[in-house]
Amino acid sequence: MFILVALALLAATPLAAQETPVRYTVEVRDPASRLFHVTAEFPSAGDELLVSLPAWSPGSYDIENYARNVREFGASGRGDRALDWDKADPDTWRIRGGGGGPVRVSFAYHADSLDLDKSRIEDDFAFFNGTNLFLYEEGKLDRPAELTLTLPGGWSGVATGLSSSGATNVYRAATYHELVDAPTFLGNFQLDSFTAGGKPARLAVYPAAAFTPDQRARIRESVDRILATQNAIVGDAPYDTYTVLLYVGEWATGFAGGLEHANSHFDILTPPFTQAFDQAFPILESLLAHETFHLWNVKRIRPAALWPYDYDEWQPTELLWFSEGVTDYYADLTNVRAGLVDEEGFFGQIENNLATLAAEPEPVALEDASLTTWLDPTGGNPYIYYPKGSLTGLLLDIRIRHATRNERSLDTVVRRLYDEFYERGRGFTTADLLRLLGEAGAPEAAAFHERYVDGREPLPLGETLAMAGLRLEQATVREPFLGVAGGVQDGEVVVSAISPGSPAEEAGVQEGDVLLSVGGLALTDPAWGDRFRETFSDRVGDPLEIRVRRGEEELALRGRVAIRTSDEYEVTRDPAAGELENAIFRSLVSGDDGRD
Repeated sequence: MFILVALALLAATPLAAQETPVRYTVEVRDPASRLFHVTAEFPSAGDELLVSLPAWSPGSYDIENYARNVREFGASGRGDRALDWDKADPDTWRIRGGGGGPVRVSFAYHADSLDLDKSRIEDDFAFFNGTNLFLYEEGKLDRPAELTLTLPGGWSGVATGLSSSGATNVYRAATYHELVDAPTFLGNFQLDSFTAGGKPARLAVYPAAAFTPDQRARIRESVDRILATQNAIVGDAPYDTYTVLLYVGEWATGFAGGLEHANSHFDILTPPFTQAFDQAFPILESLLAHETFHLWNVKRIRPAALWPYDYDEWQPTELLWFSEGVTDYYADLTNVRAGLVDEEGFFGQIENNLATLAAEPEPVALEDASLTTWLDPTGGNPYIYYPKGSLTGLLLDIRIRHATRNERSLDTVVRRLYDEFYERGRGFTTADLLRLLGEAGAPEAAAFHERYVDGREPLPLGETLAMAGLRLEQATVREPFLGVAGGVQDGEVVVSAISPGSPAEEAGVQEGDVLLSVGGLALTDPAWGDRFRETFSDRVGDPLEIRVRRGEEELALRGRVAIRTSDEYEVTRDPAAGELENAIFRSLVSGDDGRD
């Protein structure tokens, strides 16, 4: 089978190589303008050419309408003759009069957004996502592309997952899909080269001084161990060079996240990742492991509804619980198998997922959550398919192992999805997944799906964890709360959000306030949380002074102590577990299991 596929590809190569690529240029002329200047030259266009800009980015499941940022649009034909154009729809331009020759399109793109699927220009640095800048000719997404980057004086670096053409700052892509699937850093940043999972890798960090050399070395070592572990899970390393792009922002928010790409990923991190590196590093390792496992799950093992990508329209799928939630499970598995966290750390991730799920205001079906994420609902956590999907992956893994006496696992299913779907150039459906789960040994896979994935029944946690020699305990906790979210900036806690009905809202705390003390307890005290709980647990309704700095003014705001209840969970090894159950747990966290 492999030889036949290889021969077919070799036979097709000369024809593909003859096709003229779309030639793109991206230039930063004046960083202060926050504008990318983009051109795209489409070869052999007809008398009417339709070109579009994507409305969304794969991996970020919401419609963003990037065309809203386009300025100064123009088109020209042979001899730089200006061509007429108008809009065919909100993100499509109709260009007339090309006469069969090449058509050159140019525009400026306003890039002042700090988000994973967007683009931004700063005084000495810029990043872009290809979906923001690169037009495509309708119906011709398989056409090759060439990209030339032009940097302003004093800007020295480029980091991207695209393949170099051999010329300075000139890159190539076999298809439009490949072109837009490579976020790019431009300007002045730190770039380290190393080996990860036995292959070349790069770590790009902006600002260059965000991490010390020792901290960057620690990040590189973790990426190496993560990729080596994940390559062993699937049995393939589908990248020639892997690129990690880290942007460390100086803004007051608790946000941190990443976006996966075919041979790279882009993370935005907040100040705690540098100001409290040791404490925040396990979170970074979890993020790194999640985004790298997307190399397989969702970038290659992809739901049929996302194959191929349609950049014009949303592409809802009920399988994000598997593409994202099970990826989260494999991030936790990766880090314990790689020795980056111990058993207690692995249990802690399970406990956090359980607590997040318990805090939901109403039961949510995984398939419903997968579909609803496109709407960004306000009635609950729009991303609940992450923790609930992770727990579901854990339960499926244990149930397969127990039913097959530890001869097969969820790893078996992942490998078969990769071989039978990605390797054959197609996406998978829920029916395909259920078939493979059943063939791997998952007992009553269809019934499990009906009750716990499509349905809203509580996950069978205790009984399933016991199959892996684990014990689950639950307790309801009453504790005082303040009701703010925030981030650390220059050693101070800056408010980024206030919970409705909370003491902070009652007192009049505002976004952007710097929290100084609560109930006389200074926020600079590392044990503030414990002291707050000890002091106010039995004082519901009592006055609560919240001191903040707002601008240059220090304010003493008045609220009242409030109590909330929450569920806490503890996962431990069961000392009474049997031989099979203990073996299942050992192989689960080591990756050392039977393969069919």
